[in-house]
Amino acid sequence: MKQKAYKLNRLFYPCIWIINFLLILGEITTAQEQSTQEELVFGTAMNRNYRDNQAVYDSFHSAGLNYLTQYADPMFKVLLDGINFSAYNGEHPYEWIQYYSTSYYSKWEAEEDQTHRYRAGFKHREKLEGEEILGDLIGSPATYSGRDCWSTEGLSSPRDSLIYGPHYFQEKVYKRWYLESYGYERYDLFYTPRFIMALDTLTYVNLTDTICRLSVVARYRLQENGIFVNDYDSDLVLKSIVLTAADFLPYGEFNEFYLADDTLWYRYPEEFRESAGENRRDFSGNEGEFFFDRWGDQGIQFRVDWLGDNSKCNLYIDYVEVYDNDGGHHIANQPTIVTSRIVDYAEDFPQSDWPNLKYWGGPDEPSSLDNYTPMKTVDSILESIDAPRLMTKFYPWWEVTVNGDTQLVRYYNTVQPEKLLIDFFPFLEDWYPARFDDWEATRTMFQICATLQPGFWYQAQAFGVVSEGEWDVWRFPDTSEFKAQTMLALAHGVKGIINEALTSLGGAPNGWQGILNDDGTPFLSLNGSPDSSNYVYKIIKYNLVPRLKGKLGITLMNLDYTKNYLPFQYEDQQSPLGPAELNYLTLDECIPSTQVRNWHCGFFTYPSQIDNEYFLLANLITTDNRCIKLTVRAPENTHLINYRFRNIEGIFDTTFNAPNSLTKDIEYLPGEGYLYQVAPVIKYGGRLLYPEATQPGMMLYDDMIIESG
Repeated sequence: MKQKAYKLNRLFYPCIWIINFLLILGEITTAQEQSTQEELVFGTAMNRNYRDNQAVYDSFHSAGLNYLTQYADPMFKVLLDGINFSAYNGEHPYEWIQYYSTSYYSKWEAEEDQTHRYRAGFKHREKLEGEEILGDLIGSPATYSGRDCWSTEGLSSPRDSLIYGPHYFQEKVYKRWYLESYGYERYDLFYTPRFIMALDTLTYVNLTDTICRLSVVARYRLQENGIFVNDYDSDLVLKSIVLTAADFLPYGEFNEFYLADDTLWYRYPEEFRESAGENRRDFSGNEGEFFFDRWGDQGIQFRVDWLGDNSKCNLYIDYVEVYDNDGGHHIANQPTIVTSRIVDYAEDFPQSDWPNLKYWGGPDEPSSLDNYTPMKTVDSILESIDAPRLMTKFYPWWEVTVNGDTQLVRYYNTVQPEKLLIDFFPFLEDWYPARFDDWEATRTMFQICATLQPGFWYQAQAFGVVSEGEWDVWRFPDTSEFKAQTMLALAHGVKGIINEALTSLGGAPNGWQGILNDDGTPFLSLNGSPDSSNYVYKIIKYNLVPRLKGKLGITLMNLDYTKNYLPFQYEDQQSPLGPAELNYLTLDECIPSTQVRNWHCGFFTYPSQIDNEYFLLANLITTDNRCIKLTVRAPENTHLINYRFRNIEGIFDTTFNAPNSLTKDIEYLPGEGYLYQVAPVIKYGGRLLYPEATQPGMMLYDDMIIESG
């Protein structure tokens, strides 16, 4: 690192105030330039079918990208040399990291008393009032044989719904993508529920006395051809059984109880499985039947109805658990098998041979709470042997809340991933350019992520799905939209962006279209493009990568997102509504206009330098140039005079006198974003234009040029 004292010869200009400056120069400590060596991740996803294609890797390197998601194949390891990557190995059932992290298992404590009607958890009351469940408890909490339980103590007669809930969305299919040669069927998903209970006898009971009913119930709402067929939810009993006193022998001991008839498991009906993609945003125009169970008070329930006689006995329920029969059964019953298999598989990829393998890929867009324990289990095993951790590409549903909880928050707090990675895509087939709502929903997800884990990663949309020569659901973004998506993510403190996807599968007229066509050439547009410069690959290679490897990316890696932001938005064409203001910044129009406008500004600061302020301002209008009027101010209580305002990429660098503000009109290209600094010159560099005294112990962190006038 070079010292910043080398420009002090500029001080020797014949000016009285500079002489005064020199007299106290001895009190100034010149600081070394502080910069992280870690590079902002800007990479892409490559379909595993291309892992042996040298030409695709050549395009990756040529673009200057620095991260990849790919299959870790020892046969083609040489192609991955020098590329940091996440390994998504899931072609075979014996690839245990994927196998177990895509399993399903949940455990629910019976003594939980969830009183919020629309949130997941066991309930014990029946009276509803708005969002709350009120009324007397059905049963009571108790401790039996040293276990916290829910019991029938205090009941005088049989009662339904001793416990019911938790009410949460269950997957109907596996998120596994084995090779077709294995004959694997993603719809072969079977769940086994298990109730842990004990019966305490107070007097003689007949072995034939009925004790309780155990049920598994799916609560849902049906939509037909885009219209809900009723205004209320329906219940579907998937499995039910009645237990007698004989089933509890020996009495007083906790045992495992299954809903045993011809099978121990339940399975969702075929019509539920066929509409398993119901996490899409808008089904209002879709034909056919769709079963919704992701809202509050919906989803799977495990119920215990009390049928017994409290004068003879009491029932104690410890917990209920549920697991799938192809992976989750080991997590529930044979955890040592899970550990040994994952350890053995991970140790086949030692860090000495695979230093660039940074994460193991988890399930693709897990949507159910049943996923969380398996992911946490796998990640903990990997952490225990100091192997690369599990990274899951998590899709937070469009509605934000799922079964009454903010799904993204519950996932993060439960799994605690080392690196939070989300995908959330704003570019839909029916809307060009992207709607205001699409940008706003994306911004909401970014803000939640930044609150949970500063420096999270984002899997950005660089794909479209083609059907019969037209976009189907997802469309490929144009270059301005692609840049706007990048800048919006950076404005929320993202430290890694994975652009999905570099490669195509099938492409036009049917298939998955990525940044490159099937033949490795850059994708232009669905029907060809008259402008050869208008393609995303070129924007990545010649615009974004140089900037993110240069001053923009280096600076952002050293900054902390404050979680404060300033929108300047008019969703509809309307009269100007006046400026937007926060902290030291005011945003306004250059010329009053009735245009739709969508600016987003995220605020940053340098760690331990609270007066070294930054903000990233992005133009989310992607169809035409826009002008923005920026007014910056120094803090009201500052004693410093010279303040620097600059675009850190060098477009402009100016100084203003702290008692005053500075206003500047700046022209933006569609989708563009810039990072700006507002900081005192005497501490953080720039041009010193006005006489100013230093303070004892003051440090100088960047080049300062003193001008004599």
